[in-house]
Amino acid sequence: ELLMTSDNKDGLSFGSLEGVLAAVNFQKLEPGLFSYLDSIQSKQPKMVMEYWTGWFDHWGSDHHVFDAEMVVETVHSILKTGASINLYMFHGGTNFGFMNGALHFNEYKADVTSYDYDAPLTEAGDYTSKYFKLRDLFSKFAEEPLPIPPSIMTKGSYGMVELKKYVSLWDVLHNTEKPFKTVEPVSMENLPVNDDNGQSYGYTLYETVIFGGGQLQSQGHIQDRAQV
Repeated sequence: ELLMTSDNKDGLSFGSLEGVLAAVNFQKLEPGLFSYLDSIQSKQPKMVMEYWTGWFDHWGSDHHVFDAEMVVETVHSILKTGASINLYMFHGGTNFGFMNGALHFNEYKADVTSYDYDAPLTEAGDYTSKYFKLRDLFSKFAEEPLPIPPSIMTKGSYGMVELKKYVSLWDVLHNTEKPFKTVEPVSMENLPVNDDNGQSYGYTLYETVIFGGGQLQSQGHIQDRAQV
């Protein structure tokens, strides 16, 4: 069993754990990055734990595309150093339910349902030019011929799905636990539920009594979706 940490260069600058392999994450290989990694842990294997082949898509933004030639060039440079590499992502996917998550680097950006990521294999599992270019590169480092890629899966259209039955929130509200009452609104992560671990995802119903007219101000606290 091998324990490791996984950070970008900024994360590595905050330190590492003794006896734990420090791995690095990046999309573009900065000059001297591996030398910097050696300065943190000398005479240790070099591991790129997350080489970012694309990027997340955010609500309201265009689909991220990372040039295939740049990916191959960087991966080639990594392999020539003798470092190990893990492609993040190799296969695109889908965020089901409320599991899409978000990024918060100076600005909150919610991710979309698709996790295609412009990966070598698409969200649907189809090959891309990035896949074939990487496959050609890896074949030059492999001692044995690479296996023949499997056939593309057949796609199907399910058409319109008719929702025939549903239950209104207001019809089942009396079956839920008693409400938590507070003077100020509490974020779902800080609700006293799940053994005081809060609510990780989903919807939260807030109710209050308004005694006069005016405007409702969220003051930037709504980071996803609210229905009033």
